[in-house]
Amino acid sequence: QDPSTSYHRQFTQIPAQGIRSNQACTPPCPAAFRDGLIEVIHLSTDKDIMEIILLKDIDTLGERHEVVSVKPGYARNYLIPSKLALTANATNRAKLEKLRSDEAAHEAERIADFKVLAAKLEGQTLRIGAKAGTTGKIFGSVTNVQIMQALKDQMGIEVIRKKIELAEEVKVLGSYVANIAFHPTVHATVKFEVVEE
Repeated sequence: QDPSTSYHRQFTQIPAQGIRSNQACTPPCPAAFRDGLIEVIHLSTDKDIMEIILLKDIDTLGERHEVVSVKPGYARNYLIPSKLALTANATNRAKLEKLRSDEAAHEAERIADFKVLAAKLEGQTLRIGAKAGTTGKIFGSVTNVQIMQALKDQMGIEVIRKKIELAEEVKVLGSYVANIAFHPTVHATVKFEVVEE
C-alpha cells in the first residue's frame, strides 16, 4: 500500500483557526510556538512516512482531525504549507487532548441549549399569513423562510432556514408541521397554521 495514502483512524479535535504553515528543515528542527501549538517536523523511524493531523477532509487521506501517515515531502511541501495538516508530534498530541476535552464540553453546552429551544416549541402553533382565493388556495406557497421568520417574531427563536424542513408543499390554507434540526442529536417539530391575511 502506498504510504502516502495509508492511515489509521484516531479522531483528535483541533482548533479551526490559528494554524500557520511550517517551515521545512532538516531534523532536528527547532520548535516554533504558533498560537499555542508547537510545529516541529518529526520523521518516524520509517523514513518513508510521517504522521500528520488533517485540518480538512481530504478524499485520498481521511477526514478532518484524523491522524494519518503520508510521505514527508508531500506533508512538508504541500499539506502543511497549504494549512491542510499539522505535524502529529508528541507535544501537539498532548496539547490536542486538552483542546479535545474543551471542545467536547462546549459541544455539550450547545446541545443543552438546543434541547431548551426544542422543549419551548412543544404545544405551540405558529401563525403564517397568506393571500388566498375563494377556494383556500394561496398565491404562491409557504416556505421555510416564512417559518424561520415566524419563529423569530412569534417565539424569539432564531434558526437558519436550511435547518427547517417542511414535510409537504404548503399551497392551501390549513394546519401543517415543520421539522427543525437544531443539531444532529436534537430535533423538534413545530405546528403552524396558514391563515388568510
